[in-house]
Amino acid sequence: MKVNFEGKVPYFDVEYSHVFVVVKGEADLTASFFTGDEKSLKMGSDIVKTSVAVPLAKISGEKVSVKNLEAEIPRIIEGAKEAIEKNIVTVESLTIESIKLAPEDEARIQMIDKNKQIQSMNPEEINALNQKAMQEAMAQAAAMPYPKFCPNCGTPTTGGNFCGECGNKLR
Repeated sequence: MKVNFEGKVPYFDVEYSHVFVVVKGEADLTASFFTGDEKSLKMGSDIVKTSVAVPLAKISGEKVSVKNLEAEIPRIIEGAKEAIEKNIVTVESLTIESIKLAPEDEARIQMIDKNKQIQSMNPEEINALNQKAMQEAMAQAAAMPYPKFCPNCGTPTTGGNFCGECGNKLR
């Protein structure tokens, strides 16, 4: 019985602590209790997702960075097969199409990496980074068009930040 699986699996990374990885793939499983119905497909998928956590826990204990898990896919597959077969299920094949950080953890790790980068900078580099960010923000604000009419009183505008008639902020 072929099953597709995709699931968030916990992973402990030495540098980033607890994160989740999304593992996606396909397995061909055989067991006497699989009937091929929807319930069996879900059960098979759940067995694979749960079993993938076993080698991931072992790999995290070896302090492998979550950023290097792609290289560990063959070990993850072998470990998952062993764990699956302990459930009296035969594994005909198991493939992992992708293993990547859960989106929320990916954003958190990018922020952590950026903070580490900033902490390693000297004051001049930080000042240059701040100036660049300020220039980008000013350019973005300048690119925003002024309204032709004040949204508060309807008076035609002349291009300033405030309405000349009522003083309403225009952008």
